[in-house]
Amino acid sequence: MPLNISTQSGDNQDSKRATEDALDLAPGSLNEALRRWIDGGERSAAERERILRAAPGYPDQLAYAAAALVNDGAPASALDMCGLALSLQPDNAKALNVQGVALRQLDRAEEAENSYRSALAAAPDFVDAWCNLANLLAQLNRKDDARTAYDAALRVDPHFAYALNARGQLNMQTARYEDAAADFESLLGVAPDHKTALSDLLAARRHNCDWREHDRLLAQLKSDWRAGRRQITPFGSLTLLANPADQLRCAQRFVREQPTLAPIAARAGARSNDKRRVGYLSPDFRDHATSLLGVEVFERHDRSKFDVTAFSCGSRGDDDMRLRLARAFDAFVDVRGAGATDIAAAMAAHDLDIAVDMGGYTRGAVPAAFAARVAPAQVSYFVYPGTLGAPYFDYIIADDTLIPSELAQHYAEKIVRMPHSYQPNSRRPTPPRVERAAHGLPEDVAVLCCFNAAAKISPEIFASWMRILHACDAVLWLQTSAPAARNLRTEARDAGISPDRLVFAGMLEWEDHLARLALADLVLDTSPYGAHTTASDALWMGVPVITTPGDTFASRVAASLLNAVGMPELIAKDRATYEALAIALANAPKQRAVLRTKLLAQRETAPLFDIAAYTSALERGYEIMAKRASAGEPPRDINIPAR
Repeated sequence: MPLNISTQSGDNQDSKRATEDALDLAPGSLNEALRRWIDGGERSAAERERILRAAPGYPDQLAYAAAALVNDGAPASALDMCGLALSLQPDNAKALNVQGVALRQLDRAEEAENSYRSALAAAPDFVDAWCNLANLLAQLNRKDDARTAYDAALRVDPHFAYALNARGQLNMQTARYEDAAADFESLLGVAPDHKTALSDLLAARRHNCDWREHDRLLAQLKSDWRAGRRQITPFGSLTLLANPADQLRCAQRFVREQPTLAPIAARAGARSNDKRRVGYLSPDFRDHATSLLGVEVFERHDRSKFDVTAFSCGSRGDDDMRLRLARAFDAFVDVRGAGATDIAAAMAAHDLDIAVDMGGYTRGAVPAAFAARVAPAQVSYFVYPGTLGAPYFDYIIADDTLIPSELAQHYAEKIVRMPHSYQPNSRRPTPPRVERAAHGLPEDVAVLCCFNAAAKISPEIFASWMRILHACDAVLWLQTSAPAARNLRTEARDAGISPDRLVFAGMLEWEDHLARLALADLVLDTSPYGAHTTASDALWMGVPVITTPGDTFASRVAASLLNAVGMPELIAKDRATYEALAIALANAPKQRAVLRTKLLAQRETAPLFDIAAYTSALERGYEIMAKRASAGEPPRDINIPAR
């Protein structure tokens, strides 16, 4: 019988049925007493004694009753029931396992771990306890220990679908994509109709540019998803679904399946000034691209008009950026580890006029906190490149290129269009020149570059790159893992291109990354999920970016940046034009030099890199949002004019 495999599984029906079956095996008096206790009708000392008198020989039934209490959100009562079971049989594995779940719900992690390990000492093949232990260790960021526990569960039952999925998710989080793909393949073998396994398998393979059966699996996934048989996460849709209407439906479906939060009552406390209060929630207030680009916005907010608070829901670092951010805000509130309800309460306590989400459906973000309506105006800003699909987000920050009027229907939010680009660009360093030889690049041919994440490289875009290489004397410079590099070399060979014409780079610190970017002659964008920070990095370093925008936010970012830097001629209308432009420029070093000179000159004058004007425009947008909300007027599209 299943017994609390995971308090996070989202489906306790098996556990409830198991509890019913177990209680039916108890004598009548014990059955009745346990049901009264579970229902909350009587949990007195006298009732406890009646259960103990009737329970000898039935500790498992007490454990199942405790499981029911855990599932009903009564961990303290569950602990009491576990105590009764363990007083009858101290090594009862079922009771020790449920006790661990209850302790975890009460944030007593160390005791929970000890309880799970005691359950496993009593019953080494208890897969539920192995999985509960693994879940706890993963939450405590002890990833290797968690994987070992999932491995133990799967040694007992290699076909245990829950453990295969959980280990696959852990492998995804730790960038072990080959192992993750193997887990999801096995999961589909034992549970062919599993809701998320197919999209997860595609995602894991895409990270390593493993395109086996890609087109067939993607077509099957889309068909099953449209029929409601499969799930795609909103973030996954940015890569897998190139249609903005599909991305909207995906996000809306996801929101409907999430628990709802009750709105927090508006605060009516007196204010010491009439400044607008803006709160930013992010998991990335540290040395991260989000903060590297946005830090000067926070520093430059007009403190005579705005009071600005950070709510940090991500890991806490002691890096220089974290310290700089702490100084940039008027208040810095650390809410890491808190759930949506507690984060919402923390934000609401600051009596915000505008609440800004800077995470969306990226890892570590908590957009669900906004369901409690923590501010009169709520905004999706900068980080998540698509609609959040939630009725509680009023606005999304964009621009005319990102979301032209004909595409606005595919967003649940009203569109706030910045005068140039939506993306903030705090001033970057200007690193010293480096040499191509130091990065394994040839001196005498064009270097075509794409440092986008490997998962953004589709078979179609790679085929375009191979056609470009056939038509020019150039190498293709990519930043991928070793497994992805191996697969791409094979794909190149199959396309008739020598694998030696592919050069692979690893991750570097930001300033070193910028320095090496300057060695490229052209950056080739991907689609439908294109370059964002990577594109503005390249433009800052004087490297032209060629892009072909689709209809989705994620595919149009590079076009937005190019318009804001005065280089619309690098925006291709379709894939054929993209390839032709890349070939022409790869074969024209003098023309590339002209473009580079123009870009470097634009660093000081282009709107893309004018962070002061950008911040001022954003504040004008905030002011309009706040005035509408305070007047009781509904959100509407806002076009912020340039000054």
